[in-house]
Amino acid sequence: MLSRLFDNLPIGLPSEGVRKLLESEKLRAERIVSPRRCTLEGFWSNHPEHEWVIVL
Repeated sequence: MLSRLFDNLPIGLPSEGVRKLLESEKLRAERIVSPRRCTLEGFWSNHPEHEWVIVL
């Protein structure tokens, strides 16, 4: 179990690292660690679920 959000951050990932923190029928919380990259210009990332994102 993850006790603190910034514990055990993976380093040197070639792509996004996703860790599920909490899941219920109506909610899913994930910690997503992304390498320093940006989305290609004109690309729209669209997901089937509603999202709320916070960048720390």
